[in-house]
Amino acid sequence: MGAKSSSSRIKAVHRKRKADTRARVMGAIRLLEEKGEQITFASVADIAGVTRATLYNHSDLKTMIADKRAEQHSARRRYGSAIAKLKTENRKLRKKVESQRSWIEVLNDTGPVMRDEDLVSKLR
Repeated sequence: MGAKSSSSRIKAVHRKRKADTRARVMGAIRLLEEKGEQITFASVADIAGVTRATLYNHSDLKTMIADKRAEQHSARRRYGSAIAKLKTENRKLRKKVESQRSWIEVLNDTGPVMRDEDLVSKLR
């Protein structure tokens, strides 16, 4: 009876460890998705605190990560040009904002003389 009891405890510990590993991996994938970071075996293993070998040895985890990578790759292809356009527009708007900040500083430094709208429009 002692051997059977010991075997049961070992199996229970193994199931718990496997469930804990799965939960950590799922959490790592969720975190990477929320941050918009690339999902790779290395990044998942690093965040989950497991080795890549562990991920490869659990077929369900291996398949899940491979599927998530494929989803990300597909989304990058699908939305890549739109994201690039938005980034370009964002850079242009940031330059405009910086230009306006510069004008505000000039106006604040020069006092009432530069606040004359006709004079300011001529200087632009």
